[in-house]
Amino acid sequence: MRSDDPSRTGLSILATLWVLTCALTIWLSLTLTTAAARPSTFAFDVVIACLLETMVYGYFAFLIWRRPRPRVAGGFLPAVGVVLVAYAAVTALLVLGHGLLSPGSSKWYFIALAVESLIFLVVLGAVLVLNTHKTAEDRQRVDSSVRTLRLEDQLSEALHALTTEGAKFEANALHDTASALRRAKEKFAYSMPFGHVESAADVEGDIASEVSSLRDSLSRALTEAKADQAAVLTNVRRSADRILDLMARRDRIVVR
Repeated sequence: MRSDDPSRTGLSILATLWVLTCALTIWLSLTLTTAAARPSTFAFDVVIACLLETMVYGYFAFLIWRRPRPRVAGGFLPAVGVVLVAYAAVTALLVLGHGLLSPGSSKWYFIALAVESLIFLVVLGAVLVLNTHKTAEDRQRVDSSVRTLRLEDQLSEALHALTTEGAKFEANALHDTASALRRAKEKFAYSMPFGHVESAADVEGDIASEVSSLRDSLSRALTEAKADQAAVLTNVRRSADRILDLMARRDRIVVR
């Protein structure tokens, strides 16, 4: 049955190539050498070669696997690929060099493989740690952007409600209030997302509280009697002005 999933097709091709490559490696190793000329580590060398091929093919299989994967930083997978290819190349050179230059001496060969593998694990571990740190930063940046967008959306909703119910309000009061809300909303659109600067946390909390207060005041304005709406709209304008003042204070803190 034909599969319509490109990732399955790619994995099938990689699996076939992996089997063929390992089989070719074993065949060439047996064909191009005589039993008398083979080093004592011949079987070990062939196994190492097949493991390196498995590692490289496994990396490419991971890249095309379309199942959900853990969140990683943008440069993580290429960095891992560079480390794996470098490790495979150096190991292949060690194996070939040992087989061609000093087939009778195995002690330094194993020491070199062990040291190289240890360096590889340290470098790969460093890449993993950096990915964890970078992923946490990216998640915090996304959370900060979402928080800022929510505050901006709240102001947009307030502005929409005000203009939709505009017939209820006195024209001048409506115009002044809508202008104040629009300025506050635009201020959010051009500001750095919240949560990036620790020293601005208190001001950002005050801004969030002021936005909530503004929405509450506007909700009351939409339900109050006509005589009381002007006073409530004045409170909405004052909240919008305070938001602008607080955003200006935050900008001064952020750019220090």
